[in-house]
Amino acid sequence: MKNTFVSSRLNSLTITICYFAMGVIWSLYGNKLFVLFTPHQKITAHNSSDPCYLFFVVVSSGLLYLLLKYWGSSQTETRGSLLKMKHALKSYSEFTKAMIKAEDETALMEDVCRLCIEVGGHRMAWVAVAENDAQKSLKPVAHWGEKGCFFDNFHAS
Repeated sequence: MKNTFVSSRLNSLTITICYFAMGVIWSLYGNKLFVLFTPHQKITAHNSSDPCYLFFVVVSSGLLYLLLKYWGSSQTETRGSLLKMKHALKSYSEFTKAMIKAEDETALMEDVCRLCIEVGGHRMAWVAVAENDAQKSLKPVAHWGEKGCFFDNFHAS
């Protein structure tokens, strides 16, 4: 559910173009506007259309664009990290509840697998125990998720 402010937010290119346009307008007409609002002040004559002013506007617009793009990408990355952390903490909480109410080991392992799917957002989860044989093979004891289980032909060590 998106906030209307977020969905109508200006992107970095739009903000940079507005800044550039205002900078060009100010460099061309800034002295004239300043004289209109302060007629009693004596203003020394500056050529506001000097290439130095326009160069400043162009360079600062480019820097503003880069800064806004970096800020936007870091915000997206932070949101992703926070979402992963939220899922991890929710999973941890649910695992703790499952351990408290578990009656036997097999039921606990199945609950943990189920919670990995339902809370953790995974497609499949499984738990295996180590066998005491020469190959040190793993024997699956619980799984949850994807249909068409591959554990019938499962061999791992």
